[in-house]
Amino acid sequence: MLWVELPAAVDCVRLNQRLAQRAIHVAPGSLFSASGKFRQCLRLNYAFTLTPEIEAAVRTVGELATEMVEEAQAHVAVLG
Repeated sequence: MLWVELPAAVDCVRLNQRLAQRAIHVAPGSLFSASGKFRQCLRLNYAFTLTPEIEAAVRTVGELATEMVEEAQAHVAVLG
């Protein structure tokens, strides 16, 4: 497994919901905390040799996380 910490603007529960629409699933970090900490973290599980499909899925995780950071920054810019 690989533990990934993303910027605080990324809620990995929401990220996982967006990924699920593309049949991609990650384990949001908050699943591993009794108090709901680690919302900006996720766990990537792997047990297979890297394939082009897995590589594309990991790339999609990064792209959607980047979109979420940009959305949060735009929201702050509008408020500020």
